[in-house]
Amino acid sequence: MSDTFWDALGATGGTLAFGGVVFAGLTRASLEVSQPMTADAIRSRLDSQAPGVTLKPAQG
Repeated sequence: MSDTFWDALGATGGTLAFGGVVFAGLTRASLEVSQPMTADAIRSRLDSQAPGVTLKPAQG
């Protein structure tokens, strides 16, 4: 086969590999942001459903 075919195939493979690396980086960055936000939402929901608690002064 001609060198042009292999050059085109190599360029396509390199572009796909680069796109995969960028996609993985963006996915990881979005997960790092969304996990604390999800934990915060869960914590808020649990706080809103918790029963009221009152503390009595210590008897001394």
